[in-house]
Amino acid sequence: MKKKILSLMFIAVLVVNFCCAVSWARGSGEDKQIVAIQVKGNYAISTTTILNKLKIKVGDVFEESALNKELKRLYGTGYFSDVFIETEDRDGDVVVILAVVEKPVIEKIDFTGNAHINTARLLKKSKIEIGSLLDYSVLSAEVAEIQAFYLEKGYSNVRVDYTVDTDPATGKATVVFKVDEGLAIKIKSIKFEGNVAIPSSELEKYMSTKTAWWFIRKGAFDAEKFE
Repeated sequence: MKKKILSLMFIAVLVVNFCCAVSWARGSGEDKQIVAIQVKGNYAISTTTILNKLKIKVGDVFEESALNKELKRLYGTGYFSDVFIETEDRDGDVVVILAVVEKPVIEKIDFTGNAHINTARLLKKSKIEIGSLLDYSVLSAEVAEIQAFYLEKGYSNVRVDYTVDTDPATGKATVVFKVDEGLAIKIKSIKFEGNVAIPSSELEKYMSTKTAWWFIRKGAFDAEKFE
């Protein structure tokens, strides 16, 4: 009878030691599981869309290194200007919290200072769309496109800049392109000097710069082409 009691006591001690070992392991960060993934700060991008971009899933073993990869992955989507990843303990497991700062959604595009080329015409040339996410590299490219368009029309001194007005409550932005047209310069005539063997009319054929001719040829002066 004593042998049986000792055996039962020995088993009880083993069970207690095993439970303590499991508890210690979970408390020390080993084999913790991700029990929830939460997203906050998103307005235009749905939580489902964000979660679908992740590799980590609920039920995965928690790994700190995996969070750094997810951080880079979310930045790579182009949706966000900033991303933070936080964690919370929940009964020995982990809740992952994604705090995102979305790029503003473009709600309106406008132009000022464009006295000789109307806004509707400039909008047709624009590659930026209402409802797209604000991207400053795209805005810079758009400025270059607008300047090139004005140069084609003879406005060699044109200057273009932009401002962005963002409503933090809605996450929407208004982009305003500010145009300083300057004066339109058109080429009235081209003269050559010293061309004894080759007539001026022949030389003009090899020039990209042309004189204005009614409404068919603008005769816009482009300093870069001329040089």
